[in-house]
Amino acid sequence: RVSGVDERVLPPKPDPTLGRTKKELVEEKKTKEPEKPFVQSSPGKRGPNGTFAPFPERKDDVYNPRGPQLAMRPDRLAPDKERNAKLPERLRERPAFKPTSGPKSSITRSVAHARIHRATLGRSVGGGRRGGR
Repeated sequence: RVSGVDERVLPPKPDPTLGRTKKELVEEKKTKEPEKPFVQSSPGKRGPNGTFAPFPERKDDVYNPRGPQLAMRPDRLAPDKERNAKLPERLRERPAFKPTSGPKSSITRSVAHARIHRATLGRSVGGGRRGGR
């Protein structure tokens, strides 16, 4: 038996959005009041969670979406004033970096141009015979 009905299994809950359009759901969400923050009804006077002052009022968080982006930017993108304020005096006064002129390395040549041939691979470097034969 692959599937069946069991009395111990609860039927799935009906979907409250079933049969309603997306526009109706959006309108309902706009008119619905936001949930209130949790406020303990009777806080204890003593103990680690006790309070002597009334519960503080909730303040709205002012969220700046660019805040995390600006915080994650590297220092090199900051304005010069901010960057130079973090540097020691010795480093602020030094001149800008100037690389030396001219190439410092060259292209590595291929082994195909090294004049290594299959016929000469087994021979010794000196060119003479081995073992005196």
